[in-house]
Amino acid sequence: VAVIGADALDAVRGEFYSADAATAMLSRLVQKQVGQTFVVADSSKFGKSSLARAGKLGPGVTLFTDDAASRGDRAAIRKTGAELVMAEATESEPTSQGPVQSV
Repeated sequence: VAVIGADALDAVRGEFYSADAATAMLSRLVQKQVGQTFVVADSSKFGKSSLARAGKLGPGVTLFTDDAASRGDRAAIRKTGAELVMAEATESEPTSQGPVQSV
């Protein structure tokens, strides 16, 4: 299993990005060697690109994000074949684990 944080995510292109080339290269190499990739990106990263492509969404990839992602982004992510898991966004500091929803 690989766990990768994304600095930016383009849901329509099904790509996620890193702010530096070395990290992006490492992310791509690791993904080739594992059966499951978990990508973590809050919805503020959606609709953006960054310096280097770190990977593509698709089968074998699960994207974890918050529930502020737009319907359009959610639909585009599902079209890639990636699994989408959304955590409920809250305004205040959580005191315990909040609900998580797989969609």
